[in-house]
Amino acid sequence: MASLTFHHVHKKYGTDHHALKDFHLEVRDQEFLVIVGPSGCGKSTALRMTAGLEKVTEGELYLGNELINHVPPKDRDIAMVFQNYALYPHMTVFDNMAFGLKLRKLSKREIEKRVHEAAEILEIGHLLKRKPKALSGGQRQRVAIGRSIVREPQVFLMDEPLSNLDAKLRTAMRTEISKLHQRLKTTVIYVTHDQTEAMTMADRIVVMYNGEIQQVASPHDIYHHPANQFVAGFIGSPGINFFKGIIEEQNGELFFANSSIRLHIPKEKSGVLQRKGYLRKEAVLGIRPEHVNEQGQREETSFQAQVELSENMGSEQFLHAAIGEAPLIARLDGAKNLSPGEEISLSVNMEHAVFFDPHTEAAI
Repeated sequence: MASLTFHHVHKKYGTDHHALKDFHLEVRDQEFLVIVGPSGCGKSTALRMTAGLEKVTEGELYLGNELINHVPPKDRDIAMVFQNYALYPHMTVFDNMAFGLKLRKLSKREIEKRVHEAAEILEIGHLLKRKPKALSGGQRQRVAIGRSIVREPQVFLMDEPLSNLDAKLRTAMRTEISKLHQRLKTTVIYVTHDQTEAMTMADRIVVMYNGEIQQVASPHDIYHHPANQFVAGFIGSPGINFFKGIIEEQNGELFFANSSIRLHIPKEKSGVLQRKGYLRKEAVLGIRPEHVNEQGQREETSFQAQVELSENMGSEQFLHAAIGEAPLIARLDGAKNLSPGEEISLSVNMEHAVFFDPHTEAAI
């Protein structure tokens, strides 16, 4: 297997559309790297450039120590799994998986060995004589993955491979792909718009927006230490709550305040805000829904909210409420019934608060 390095890569279409801007990233050997972002952010373009399906406008792309900018796709030793499976409908599962090996003129014995080994790993050995039309969506995706496995490439590229599956099957396939990576010990770049896939599968996540990398970090750090408001808002379901306000001081203690709330800021976070010059200045407060609760209320971190909607999920509920003009989402215990229009007292665990600059949107 091998590492993959993007050295200040750009991709332009014509003169006005910059699909990738200074894409600088090293994918480690045997890493499962997930690129995530909204539609049109450039994530699939990065994948297609890696496969050789798109040309690099500027910058350098290395597979291990080899510069591959101008290496044809067939010579890159990279396998790609597409969103739409791309199986040949007139061929059996065996022939679909063996097709690339036959083109490389491997022996019949070696082809059969690789196909049967891959089929065993993916638990599709009993499907080898069937044609794609006789398979379910999940089975077709396994065949598409198997076709890549038999090539024994240095890098696997996966472009939203689960987006055509139903929710239950997507969850199961996420687990299967993660287990497959652990078994094969290969380098994987996985592209998705689904932040749940990113959080559950990745060793590291690359969050992209508008052709640029916003943050590269572990799922834990992306979630708890977002680099900016876009990352904080994109990762997490339900989404994070944002409030604009002023950093105030009273008796040596700092508070975040606006017309509807006034929340005490813990000592460690107060120190950071003071050192960076935000005392008596505007800031944006980010609070995740799970850090809003009804228990352990303290006067300095509590407030009144009006219930607008409650989505009961059984063991928990997502409470949509209003604090003055500002919307709030809280993840609460599902046992309590809450009605629209009801007043509720909530408190915030400010130890988990994240602050952002209101102008640059960068984390403070």
